[in-house]
Amino acid sequence: MSDIFKRIEELGVLPELTLHDAIDAIPVGRAIADGGISMAEVTFRTEAAEDSIRLMANAIPGMLIGAGTVLSVEQVDAAVEAGAKFIVSPGIHVEVVSYCLKKDIPVIPGVSTPTDIENAIRLGLSLVKFFPAESNGGIKALRAMSEPYPGLRFMPSGGLNEDNVADYLRSNKVLAVAGNWMATQEMIRFGDMEGIRNKCARAVRLMLGFTYDHVGVNFPKDEEAESAAEDLARIFDADMYEDTAGYFVGNFFEGVKPGGPGLHGHIAYRTYHIGRAMAYLKEKGLTFDNPFARYDEDGRLEAVFSDQEVGGMSLMLMQQ
Repeated sequence: MSDIFKRIEELGVLPELTLHDAIDAIPVGRAIADGGISMAEVTFRTEAAEDSIRLMANAIPGMLIGAGTVLSVEQVDAAVEAGAKFIVSPGIHVEVVSYCLKKDIPVIPGVSTPTDIENAIRLGLSLVKFFPAESNGGIKALRAMSEPYPGLRFMPSGGLNEDNVADYLRSNKVLAVAGNWMATQEMIRFGDMEGIRNKCARAVRLMLGFTYDHVGVNFPKDEEAESAAEDLARIFDADMYEDTAGYFVGNFFEGVKPGGPGLHGHIAYRTYHIGRAMAYLKEKGLTFDNPFARYDEDGRLEAVFSDQEVGGMSLMLMQQ
């Protein structure tokens, strides 16, 4: 996977912008970035697209900008020259895709059928856009259609909104999602930058899906951790079980055996995607370089702990 695709996966949500006046590019881009999303796709549906990409790329360092609705190699060249780092098209335009691959430009063409998918695979693609997603059966259709193609990831677009975006992001077949609900034509036209910022911030929260799971308390002795868990299990009439890390009571407490992370223990949160959550929290100053990470039997990351502590408690991220 290219570094660009890895970054798209980390950011998780791609705002799609149709800008009719390049003067809107910088304020809209900054509103998106202030909302916690450092990328945007500017569609080539208007004459302002090329200038909008150039202005946004120059004014907002660190913003990952792509060009959407790209239908010709001339538009590819114009977009890349203006500062676009990846290309998105509504369908598999063989000339555009082949040109991008030859030039080593990350490209994400649209698919809606198994035939489209197989054409994409023959072209050597690892990421495609499922478009229009909702009109083609939504997440249920995507799950069914993607099953025979384990090596391919998808970026759904078309009809996504706050009510359904989390359904897509729960799927490990989905690398990221894209949509225009975060910066609608009406919001752009009326200069509602605060509304765009808020929509983007909410999209980030929906993308991460943070939910509290349990608290883990460190104990200096194994028998003390077990005794505390037994007391809580008795008081709350809850189930108790032991694993290699500690003694668990229901879904709310862990008596951590000696040697656990954190001065006093940890606070655990579940998330739809540990990688995205780690990237998001790194922007807030957290790192995850300690040796306490946990992996499932297939070698996939299922839990990490922050190096930093809050009140003596490490923050634990768990995969939903």
